Amino acid sequence: MTRINKMVLHGFKSFAKRTELLFGERFNCILGPNGSGKSNIGDALCFVLGRSSAKALRAEKSSNLIYNGGKAKKPASFGEVSIHFDNSKKSFPVEDQEIKVTRIVKQSGQSVYKINDKTKTRNEIVELLSAAKINPDGYNIVLQGDIIRFVEMSGIERRQIIEEISGMGVYEEKKEKALRELERVDEHLKEAEIILAERNTYLKELKKERDHAMKYKELSDKVNTNKASYLNIKILKHEKAKQKLLDEITEYKKKLEKLQSEVDDQKKQIEEKKSSITQITNEIEQKGEKEQVSMQREIEKLKVDVATQKTKIDTYKNEIVKVKQRKQQLLSDLKDNEENIAKLSREKDALAKDVQKKTSEMQQVEVQLKKFKEKRGIDTATDIDKQLEEIDKVSDEKQKEITQLREQQQNMLREKDKLEFQLNNIEEQIKKVKEVERENAGQITELKNKKSLFKNTILGLNSVLTKDSELAASLGDARRKLLMTQEEYSKLNARNMVVKESSMQNIAVKKIMECKTKNVIRGIHGLVSDLGKVNAKYSLALEVAAGNRIQSIVVDDDKVAADCIKYLKSNRLGIATFIPLNKIRVPEKNQNTDIKKILKSEGVHDLCTSLVKYEPQYKNVFLHVFGDTIVVNNIDVARRIGIGTARMATIDGDLCEGTGVMRGGFREKKHGVGFK
Repeated sequence: MTRINKMVLHGFKSFAKRTELLFGERFNCILGPNGSGKSNIGDALCFVLGRSSAKALRAEKSSNLIYNGGKAKKPASFGEVSIHFDNSKKSFPVEDQEIKVTRIVKQSGQSVYKINDKTKTRNEIVELLSAAKINPDGYNIVLQGDIIRFVEMSGIERRQIIEEISGMGVYEEKKEKALRELERVDEHLKEAEIILAERNTYLKELKKERDHAMKYKELSDKVNTNKASYLNIKILKHEKAKQKLLDEITEYKKKLEKLQSEVDDQKKQIEEKKSSITQITNEIEQKGEKEQVSMQREIEKLKVDVATQKTKIDTYKNEIVKVKQRKQQLLSDLKDNEENIAKLSREKDALAKDVQKKTSEMQQVEVQLKKFKEKRGIDTATDIDKQLEEIDKVSDEKQKEITQLREQQQNMLREKDKLEFQLNNIEEQIKKVKEVERENAGQITELKNKKSLFKNTILGLNSVLTKDSELAASLGDARRKLLMTQEEYSKLNARNMVVKESSMQNIAVKKIMECKTKNVIRGIHGLVSDLGKVNAKYSLALEVAAGNRIQSIVVDDDKVAADCIKYLKSNRLGIATFIPLNKIRVPEKNQNTDIKKILKSEGVHDLCTSLVKYEPQYKNVFLHVFGDTIVVNNIDVARRIGIGTARMATIDGDLCEGTGVMRGGFREKKHGVGFK
């Protein structure tokens, strides 16, 4: 027999303060008047042993087990019950001499279980108590009404209780639990088969994509080799054409020299004729100089007189037009005023008639009032008003009584509906219990046969679980590999897109430059990189500072740029950036004194625009490309100056933006578009 040493209650039901109950070695009896808390001690015992049903503890929900404070006292924040068992006979599988089991319920309804002040789960406490043959839902605790219920129950119900006491009910629960677990395992296996089938199809698709990628790689290698051979053939052709052009240039130079000599002869003849013309003009001026001066003065005077007369005529004409317009306005205002006067006179007559009617009506009303007062009298009217007020008060009181009666009627109807609903629920529960009794009557005989099957199912379950874990591990590996392949595919796809876009841009630039050489589109000056000359020391820094703008094409005006864009669209040759000289806007010069200080500091070379040599007509272009970017020695110099104070490019190819963004690292030497 397991003996209880003591039980401690704090904040549980009617026990607001900490209450300690000591139990003797023999029978213990709790006595007290009604409402003193005797039944609450029994509820506390069931509560601490782990009974989960709040209704069995005579409460609607778990939070109602906490002391509510009554009307005057403060309610408790939690309810706690601890029970101390004697373990001197080692009834519990623990070496401690005394076992303390604690259960705490919070305002949220959540319960916390402890064994010897260490937090545990409910299952751990139930297992510990079952080792000492204590069951919180068992029949070793007899509560109020249990004896009457045992006497009144049927034979089948008593047999079920005997089975539960003997331990057969536990095996039934374990059997049902095992069957449920088997069903779950079957569902997991089916899901795993479906996922495996999907993964197999997906792997096949990935294999096809890999084969396509391999083919694409082979074809791209072939295309690159063919491109190289094609470019070599083109280079040889261009060299031959270049040689021919050089021969033609030498011939044209000889012809130019001949023509230049002829031009020089013609210039000498022109100069001789000019000298003769100057002599003749000098002679004419000497002879008629005085007459010309007098005639010139008279002509100027006449011109002045004509101009003054013209201005006077214009002013007179303007004044005549203004007078005519003013006359028309005055005539229109006259007409409007006459119409308004006529309207006002009509309104005046109508108002006079209305006034006469109103005065006559007022006189008639006064006569009628006098007659009414003489017949009825004023005092009787006040009595009638008082009676009406009293009647209104009585009617309001009656109306309030009617509303109260209606509210009571509605409350009674609601209570009636609740009782009917509860009765229906009880009847349904009784029917269900009877049906369960009929169904389980035949199954009791089959229990003995299923005991042997139960062990076999457990063994099969263990083997299935091991297989399930192996399948889950293989599935996890397959998913990881799949994710790796997807990531590699997305990276390759992104690289492919970048390569395609850059190749299309290079093709577009080449085609536009071919149009320039073939004179298909006039007004093309060339690439930004071709229009400026840079020292080799600063070429990388300036290329990084320029970025993609280095591949921009400079043209005369926006019309030429539009023609080039149309040409690229119609032939599907890609995209290119154009800078029209007539529309390019020069950024305002930064008046910040910090840039002037930066240019004077150590490790700073100069502004990018100052390190490029270009023709004056391209000044706005290079200001647009570089802005206020400064060239410095390295990233340490940029940090010393201050990241974010200005846009800085280092000689080894790192870039610090004015916003504070830094971009740099290792750069491979590549042959492409750059300053020369």
